[in-house]
Amino acid sequence: MEIYSKELFIIGSAILLFLGMLSLEKALRKENPAGLFLVVFMFIAALYYATYGIYNIAPEPFSAYGNIIRMPLVLSFIPLFFLFLRDSVTGTTQKYKYVIRHLIIPGAFIVLIPVLLIISSGDQPKSDWLINVIHISAQIILVSQIIYYTLRMFRRYSRYAGKLRVFYHENPSQSFKIRNLLVAFVIFILVLDNWFMSFLIPPRLFNVVYPILLLAAASLTGWLGLITEARKCPRSDEQSDAFVMREQENVSEKIKEQDKAKVQPSGLQSPASFDASDAITENAHTVNSLNSSEAFDLERRTLLHTALLKYMEEQEPFLDAKLTIRQLASLLNTNSRYLSIVINEFEGCNFNQLLNRYRVNKVIRLLVDNQAKSYSFFGLAQRAGFNSKSVFISSFKSQTGQTPTAFANSMKKLIQV
Repeated sequence: MEIYSKELFIIGSAILLFLGMLSLEKALRKENPAGLFLVVFMFIAALYYATYGIYNIAPEPFSAYGNIIRMPLVLSFIPLFFLFLRDSVTGTTQKYKYVIRHLIIPGAFIVLIPVLLIISSGDQPKSDWLINVIHISAQIILVSQIIYYTLRMFRRYSRYAGKLRVFYHENPSQSFKIRNLLVAFVIFILVLDNWFMSFLIPPRLFNVVYPILLLAAASLTGWLGLITEARKCPRSDEQSDAFVMREQENVSEKIKEQDKAKVQPSGLQSPASFDASDAITENAHTVNSLNSSEAFDLERRTLLHTALLKYMEEQEPFLDAKLTIRQLASLLNTNSRYLSIVINEFEGCNFNQLLNRYRVNKVIRLLVDNQAKSYSFFGLAQRAGFNSKSVFISSFKSQTGQTPTAFANSMKKLIQV
């Protein structure tokens, strides 16, 4: 029995470490920052499984050392899994401050491991008392983590649900993997509590069955995380700035070419042409020109409008049901007042009407692609960024003159939903 257990813990730790290496290779190959959280998750799982084996098999004082090391490791699993799943679904990369905020407590406990090992080699009653206090504190923090992240998910349900819908629609084959991944992780967290598992596993079988269950739950979680594809990350802020600058320069060049075409036969430019060219030359090569203290003249409004249209077509930010004019203005490196002016002047509508116009067009494209076979009308609307059925129907009818059903029937591509 003892030899079998040693082999199990050695092989199990190697399996989890191997999954961690595979996760690292995939994260680097696909340039997926979210996968790095899974890498750390699997490495810690491998270390936890090894220390649990030391705790159960090794003689004293190594057995106590194994117990001391494995306690803080448990606190890192929930935050790491949350960060991995969140970044995978949303396609975003969080700033270091955000990550540190989630990992600072488990990180502090892990840093305490050398201190605990030193203390455990000292006066036995005092060290046992201190270790028990830290163990109880870790248990309280673990329960607090479960409550905190559960409430966090409920509090932001609409946002995460919207991101999940987008993720499923962009990666339809991944939906069942995400669901299975969540189930596997919940089972893993339950199995981690060996006190709870002692009520489910007969005592005479516990030393054999429990390590196998723990390995199976950790391996399944790691494997499902490994095969789950992350949503394609949107543009970073730097890329977005470069995008806006490039579009501004392109439009500036076109305006200058038009000004050159207006040169009079005598070779002199008209005063109006000269003024416009001078203004563009001064401001075309800086992104912040849209926010300068100078007048928000026609050329600048034209630049911003062109950048807006290009960004809406290429990046489709309207798919985010929570998109605000302030967020879109930030993406275009301007402010909400200027953006509102441009939308009203060039598009003849307000911000929400503009979003709904693009969303309706997106639904129409999905209908043309025959997506109605897989989704209801409101399912298509949610894919396009609508979060209200009544707003969707009203916007669709206002823009097309038909209800979604009538429009789809006219194309003869609708099945009954």
